[in-house]
Amino acid sequence: MSNTAQNLFQFDTSTLVFALPEIFLLSSIVIILLIDVFLKKSFKNITYYLSQIAIFITALLSYSLIGNGEQIILSGSFIHDDLAAIFKVAMMVASIVVLVYSRTYLNIHNLFKGEYFVLVLFSYSGNDGDGFRI
Repeated sequence: MSNTAQNLFQFDTSTLVFALPEIFLLSSIVIILLIDVFLKKSFKNITYYLSQIAIFITALLSYSLIGNGEQIILSGSFIHDDLAAIFKVAMMVASIVVLVYSRTYLNIHNLFKGEYFVLVLFSYSGNDGDGFRI
């Protein structure tokens, strides 16, 4: 194998900081799902609070990336720019508001389950403003 064939894909771990909000959010989803499986029904509020904390920290991580300009990492499959970070923060704030207002409705209709909060988190992990190029 020649040297040029080996160097087509270059990976630098220092550039992963631009994907940190997504990495944190997906890691949080996994942890929240695992915790929710073992919680009794009377402790389902923990899933709600963990989801809110995960969204808030993701928003902070995204906010910290504003001002870095456009970054293309992972051989062009992940693009980060300031507008994406701003929209990501806005969507995270909106999701916090949605979860706060939907909590009462879910309690009244006996729908207060961990799956709802995990679905909200998953919806933002796939549509968070950053572009994955295919």
